[in-house]
Amino acid sequence: MVQMRPDFISKTAPKGEIALFNLLRDVKGADNWIALHSLDIFGDIPTGQGEADMVVLIPGKGVIFVEVKSHDSVTFRKGVWRYNGEISEKGPIKQAYNAMYAVMKYLKSQNLNTHDIPFGFVAWLTGGKKEDIDPTPEIKPWMILDSSDLKKDIKGSLSNVMDNWIDLRGFWNNVDPSKLASVPQINEIAMFLRPDVQITKTADMRIAELNASLGQALAEQKLIMELVKGKKSPVIISGVAGTGKTHIAIAEAKRAHQRGDRTLFVCFNKVLAKYLKQELSDYNYVEVHHIHSYMTQLTGQTPLDENDSIWWRETLPSLAEAAIIEQGPLERFDCLIVDEAQDLCLDAYLDVLDLSLENGLANSPSFFFGDFTHQAIYLAGDLALENLKRKAPNAFEASPLDVNCRNTKEIGDTIMQILKEPTLYSSYRRTEAGVAPTLRRMNAGDSIEDEAKAQLSRLAKTFPLEDIVILSSNKKLLENLVATLKLETTPIEAPKKGKVRWGTAHAFKGMESAAILLIEFEDGASSRETFYISSTRSLAELVCVMPAKVIEKLVRGN
Repeated sequence: MVQMRPDFISKTAPKGEIALFNLLRDVKGADNWIALHSLDIFGDIPTGQGEADMVVLIPGKGVIFVEVKSHDSVTFRKGVWRYNGEISEKGPIKQAYNAMYAVMKYLKSQNLNTHDIPFGFVAWLTGGKKEDIDPTPEIKPWMILDSSDLKKDIKGSLSNVMDNWIDLRGFWNNVDPSKLASVPQINEIAMFLRPDVQITKTADMRIAELNASLGQALAEQKLIMELVKGKKSPVIISGVAGTGKTHIAIAEAKRAHQRGDRTLFVCFNKVLAKYLKQELSDYNYVEVHHIHSYMTQLTGQTPLDENDSIWWRETLPSLAEAAIIEQGPLERFDCLIVDEAQDLCLDAYLDVLDLSLENGLANSPSFFFGDFTHQAIYLAGDLALENLKRKAPNAFEASPLDVNCRNTKEIGDTIMQILKEPTLYSSYRRTEAGVAPTLRRMNAGDSIEDEAKAQLSRLAKTFPLEDIVILSSNKKLLENLVATLKLETTPIEAPKKGKVRWGTAHAFKGMESAAILLIEFEDGASSRETFYISSTRSLAELVCVMPAKVIEKLVRGN
């Protein structure tokens, strides 16, 4: 008999799931098989999309995800799935694939070695017939079982499906059949997915977490979330720095996960991508990348010269498109979220993202968050918007966000005064005025290094070292200065407790810290953009140490 976990099923479960549960429970000669019924995909809302109906672990074969459809009629005609005549946005094949993907991602995150474990899925139409499903290249006939298979040898049916997956993925050629999905490996996976004692976030806890996250948003952010809710076409959300774009993007990713949508979340900045991965680590339907890591993962290609911009902007995207086409439709995403969109709207990148979505940009929930006016460093903001609107002419463009959620009023007002942008922010969320920024004007003969060290020493008496970040537009000169410091430091890309982080404004874009020390040198590399990006990162205190000519350049606006 199969080990059923749990060993009971609710009387209110769909009739097809009850029938399959009873058949599996009574199978003879399958004592080492394990079946996990109604496996919640780590905190989803139990809507039937955030869970796997049945996960069967078969020694010698692998792990098969069974998506059960209990409807009396399930059809697939002209590319449209219907359950009892009602159109479904996501068919059982895609649902089964998404569940399998989420679990595989979770096991990988737990460092579990699944090299010798084949994974597969099947849609079981317990009340339907296979002949009601139109042939299509993305669905193999053996990926579907129907009502007639309930009357057959269920052990043989599932084993045959797994044999097809093993053959399709080439396991017979690469793995010794005697070592395929051993009993100890099967037991280990089962314990990871459904341990005897589960201390995990429940659906209610996940809902509460999302609501708490949304509850922190401003009224205008909540309005934006309501405006874009349920949209199946692109949405453009712009806003100046500190207005909560990334906050909304994260909340939207959680909402997509709860829908059961396999979601691609991309940004430009490596440090931001690392932060986003941490924030969304429990959401296994969401895959986070910076744009270049996404394309290199797709292609398995890296450049001979890291500084070859043509390779990153033209060659790699072309290779990525070919890789996506070769993978096939099932590997594509249901939803797309883009942060730092002003830097990602090259035609070549948009082509890759368009192809990454099962239904393309025009017909998929896709969200582009960016500051196209003040933070467009790698691509002119107006050109980025033009490219995006040309690719997605049906995009909904929300009213720009302009309420500052990050900075104190003292910091925000100082930034507006220096940049001569009096309407940059309409208001501030934070009620405290905060500490006035420190602006040190360095004249000819003054030591920038000595002043920077003195300010850093002062900040270190107020803030933990890990909450202090030193930024500059000149990485090499900053690196030389950091090397002379007595305090423990680390590059922005490798944050560590008890160490001051340092790096460029570009590398810290999208992030924030309690204290920001902005240091500029006599090299002309600074600009209004780098000042704006650096200064708006501060949550509590901002210190600027800059040569007089840099300050004059900022004030003049050139």
